[in-house]
Amino acid sequence: MPNDDLISRKALQAAFENECVGECGCCKHVKHNPEGCALIDNAPAVDAEPVRHGKWEIINRNEARCSECKIIRNIGSQTGWNFCPNCGAKMDKEE
Repeated sequence: MPNDDLISRKALQAAFENECVGECGCCKHVKHNPEGCALIDNAPAVDAEPVRHGKWEIINRNEARCSECKIIRNIGSQTGWNFCPNCGAKMDKEE
């Protein structure tokens, strides 16, 4: 059984419309599968946020600040962290 991957409903609908058969009153396509269209439209959505990207901004030799949430952390406590423990931003932004 597949895991709960995040997918785009719009992209899935477009891919499905290219392969559909039958007739449907819910969209503009002549050949469509209304049951399949309804399954996609009514599928439950996950509670997700877009990924935030940031970088550690050095304030002084002891402190750094997250470029996204501005929380200040002790440099010694954040060494090697590739994400902010406060806001979850991935620390992969370029200088």
